[in-house]
Amino acid sequence: MFQYFLDLWLAQALLTQLLNGTDEVGDSNRELLNTEVPKAICELFDEPPATAPTSLVALMDLLRNYQREIDIAINNLPITRTLDVRIRTGPSRLIFGVPQVLNRCLPRLKGTVFLYLLDEMENLSISQQKYLNTLVRHRKGKCSFRLGARLYGIKTNDTLDGETNRPGAEFDVLELDAYWRSRKQYNDFCERLCIRRLQAVGYFNDQSDEMTLKRILASSLDEPSPDRKSVV
Repeated sequence: MFQYFLDLWLAQALLTQLLNGTDEVGDSNRELLNTEVPKAICELFDEPPATAPTSLVALMDLLRNYQREIDIAINNLPITRTLDVRIRTGPSRLIFGVPQVLNRCLPRLKGTVFLYLLDEMENLSISQQKYLNTLVRHRKGKCSFRLGARLYGIKTNDTLDGETNRPGAEFDVLELDAYWRSRKQYNDFCERLCIRRLQAVGYFNDQSDEMTLKRILASSLDEPSPDRKSVV
């Protein structure tokens, strides 16, 4: 169920961005956006809608209604004890299919690479992360993924089909904490931020120069020794 929900959600997010940028696609592309694109995206479903959407807005309403069906079923699950949802398309078909449709139907977007951004991966379960790992491993066409998580947030690199994604092969890792700490400009920024906040509450003299305030700040930091125990 998570797979179907995520597919619908990402498809809506992509089409929303496209709708917000219709002024940049040109008049000819705008016409195709409300004719060929909805028709082609509907063909990604195993069960076509009873009434075909005639515009991009109507298509987004259709996807939103499909998502609402899932929400209603989940809300009623404690009472009904069944998750009765009609799944109308296969896993990842919308995620990979919508960019392919846009590449094919809109000359202005031909060759465009679509990037899906998903943050806070630590909030997903292992099985949910496996689905995202599967998307990363088997991505198709002109689309890619950028996933964000806390350092402890990645619970698995396995996919749903039992394979394991490897750093440097299926994906690259960028640890932002280490990246920023290695740059002097970031350290300077953090020091200035601390000084400004301490000045705002009256702990530091506003008349002192920046270097003096940095020395005071550095001397005020209590660096605990390795054998020192903290009591909470």
